[in-house]
Amino acid sequence: MKRFAILFAMAALSLPGNELILAEKGASNYVIAVSGAADTQSRAAAADFAGIFKEMTGIRLETVREDQVPAGKKVISIGNTTFAAKAGIDASKLNREEYIVRTAGDSLILTGGKASGIRYSVYEFFEKAGKCEWFDGFTVQIPKTEKFVLPELNIRHVPD
Repeated sequence: MKRFAILFAMAALSLPGNELILAEKGASNYVIAVSGAADTQSRAAAADFAGIFKEMTGIRLETVREDQVPAGKKVISIGNTTFAAKAGIDASKLNREEYIVRTAGDSLILTGGKASGIRYSVYEFFEKAGKCEWFDGFTVQIPKTEKFVLPELNIRHVPD
């Protein structure tokens, strides 16, 4: 009986937490959502995300205004959005280059300060969750994957 209890406890610890499946076998149930009043940085960050995601998975994600997310789609929120606000993130209080990468329910939120923070959140996400590496301004390693599984994330950072 004691062995069974130990095995059960070990199995429970090995179960995945709140993982999100962003891509699997050439399909994704996600769209990139930006604010209707998205600034240049947010739009550029969304384009960066879409490009890197396509290179990794072969899937082109649609970018939509957050008030036009198609029914049944899950959200990758980029920038100062209501999705971020509903998750308790007030992007207006972030330092210029500070960024946040957070999962919230079945959504992924990438946001940051007005200088470069939003774009930093995208690159931090792909570095940590996607195992991408930027060696310099010209050399990047983006691994290919058919299944992009995302663990629960809660990253907040202010670059030096």
